[in-house]
Amino acid sequence: MSATAVAPTAAGPGSERLGIHVQGLTKHFRRKNGDLVAAVDGVTLEIERGEFWVLLGPSGCGKTTLLRCIAGLEEPDGGELSVDGRPVYSRERRIHVPTERRGIGMVFQGYALWPHMNVRSNVAFPLTTGPRRNRPPRKEIDRRVREALELVGIPELIEQPVGLLSGGQQQRVSLARAIAAGNDVVLFDEPLSNVDAKVREQLRVEIRSLQRRLGFTALYVTHDQEEAMELADKIAVLSNGNVVQLGSADDIYNNPRTRYVAEFIGAANVIEGTLVRDAGGARVRTAIGEIAVATVPADLGDDVVVISRAHRWWVSTEPRQGENTWVGTVETIAHFGSHLQLTVKVGQQILKVWTDPEHVSTSGGAEVWVGVEPAACLLMGDA
Repeated sequence: MSATAVAPTAAGPGSERLGIHVQGLTKHFRRKNGDLVAAVDGVTLEIERGEFWVLLGPSGCGKTTLLRCIAGLEEPDGGELSVDGRPVYSRERRIHVPTERRGIGMVFQGYALWPHMNVRSNVAFPLTTGPRRNRPPRKEIDRRVREALELVGIPELIEQPVGLLSGGQQQRVSLARAIAAGNDVVLFDEPLSNVDAKVREQLRVEIRSLQRRLGFTALYVTHDQEEAMELADKIAVLSNGNVVQLGSADDIYNNPRTRYVAEFIGAANVIEGTLVRDAGGARVRTAIGEIAVATVPADLGDDVVVISRAHRWWVSTEPRQGENTWVGTVETIAHFGSHLQLTVKVGQQILKVWTDPEHVSTSGGAEVWVGVEPAACLLMGDA
């Protein structure tokens, strides 16, 4: 597409509520063998102003390409984009607003700071570029830079060269730069991947707190499910350029719609089997025996998978009997502080079980009994 850059125009009715509107967006890349691959495949999102959304998925699922299209760093092949109610891209209407005119702040994985500048100059950069007539007065720039550094907790570093800063400090500078310009939309491209675990945990809290305080619309890319669950108002799970499930963290975790979502987010046991319906209720015949389930979705075929979260299972070193109860052997034990994760081998099936360290004392190779309530078992097609 060779559309020229045009000024934003008014959007349609209801657009005043939308921070980011994505309609039928597509972006293809060509492989070395000549094949076209859809990195973004007809994605539609409506993110309201002030919401914090997370694009979640593994490497290669299309989340960063989608973010870059919204930012204007990649030009889509089709669809439409609006930011704060202003169209910034439309193939059909030949609209393509350049990145610097979209009113978007961006925080990158690699910080994207100017190494020859100090903190002050890096944070002030978006306010000191572009046509001179559009730049704020010098005193206003200085005020906004100082306020941004106060907000991210590093005002004392204002004169420091960025090359002398730690990774966490550099990412705070990057965040300060994104908010100093006063943008109502901020995009985050895996911003915490390059900092250590403790700093990552602290910055997650600070980013969410800052977003709530300032009220900007946030779109955040990550492959880290824990990060997504902590930050998001809504999570969009991507696979092969498509949004395969959209919802709150609670909904995504407790009601996955596909096997892919269930296995990608959280620790889940996925057991293949054949559905049996009779007067005694619904059961699934599996390699470890029959599993009773409480509900069966409509129009489900015979080949199914039973999905159940690891924290819904129990484990005992004392013999037990009853529905959905099996005996197995402890393969591994992982300590996570608040809980233990046991992998237990039942036949050829490996099951994950979370348990309180104070309630169960066992070791690798020990015989244990495990089980799950029928109500904790979700059924879906084996796809």
